[in-house]
Order: sequence, then structure tokens, then C-alpha cells
Amino acid sequence: MIAASSPQAKGRVERIHGMHQERLVKKRRRKRIANHTEANQYLELEYLPEHNRRFTRAVARPENYHHRAPCRAELDRILRLKSERTISDDWVVRSETLSFVEGYDNRFFQLDPQSRNYAPARGKSLP
Repeated sequence: MIAASSPQAKGRVERIHGMHQERLVKKRRRKRIANHTEANQYLELEYLPEHNRRFTRAVARPENYHHRAPCRAELDRILRLKSERTISDDWVVRSETLSFVEGYDNRFFQLDPQSRNYAPARGKSLP
């Protein structure tokens, strides 16, 4: 599968649309198809089965490499949003207002002090 945003995929799509338009217009005229109902019947019963018979190719490898979409818990485990924050003198970090991250809007987090004698004095932290 080639993503539709690539030039290669756009070329494939344009070629196949051009091929169908050239063939369908001519075949529709030969069959004297004049309305949508007749056109849809012709597509389903004659054109597409013939087209698929002629142009279908066997897969190179029968393995299926598609994976199921990850669930929310897996995504939360895999993906992280990191931003630099300033640690206050009392070891508190305030979250930024991030409307797209649930539950972290303007909250305060108390960090465990790494030393009793040392205060971070505006040190930087990554969550």
C-alpha cells in the first residue's frame, strides 16, 4: 500500500481513473446505457467482474502484515508529551495548560526531594 499523499499513489489513482473513464464511456455507449440505474447494474454485473478477472494479480507473499489498532492504554504507554518545567524552591512543578491532554490543566505536582540540603532554585525538569 502506498499512502495517497505520495506522488506515486497519486499517479496510480489518476491512471486507474483515466483507464476506467476511457473504457466505461465507450462501453456505456455500445450498450446504450442512458441512466444511473442501468449504469450501476452494468458496473456490478458485467464491468467490475470482467475488470477484476483481467487485472487481479496474486499476492507476492500471503502473510498479512496488518496489525490491529492499539487501544488507548497502549497509546498512553507508548506516547508521551514532554515539556520543560521549572521546579520551585519547595520542589513543586506546575503543569502548563494543555487543553488536549486530559487531567493536567494547571495542576501542581510535588516532587520527592533528592536532598534535604539542596533546593533546586529554579532548576528545569522534564516529566
